[in-house]
Amino acid sequence: MRSAKSSQLGPAAAAGYWEATELEKAVFFDGWVDTGDLGRIDTDGYLYLEGRSKDVIISQGQNIYPAEIENALSENDAVSDVAVVSVPDAKRAKLFACPSC
Repeated sequence: MRSAKSSQLGPAAAAGYWEATELEKAVFFDGWVDTGDLGRIDTDGYLYLEGRSKDVIISQGQNIYPAEIENALSENDAVSDVAVVSVPDAKRAKLFACPSC
């Protein structure tokens, strides 16, 4: 199942940003708040949050979501903790590294 961006509507949603008009236009629309969260809904209707849309590494035109790599590496019993970060690279837009924490 594919991840998609989530938005929020309701009384718990913020009304806007203090003195940040341009940012507010990008995040708030018709009462909705673009949370920037990525998630999926399974066949039983449960929502799983899987990362943030702004947490993306672009390498050679590919969007790489660190949370997906971290989750896959964490399934290995030999890995106690992991973090995926971007590192500038001359050949690629960005290169990613997976240091163990």
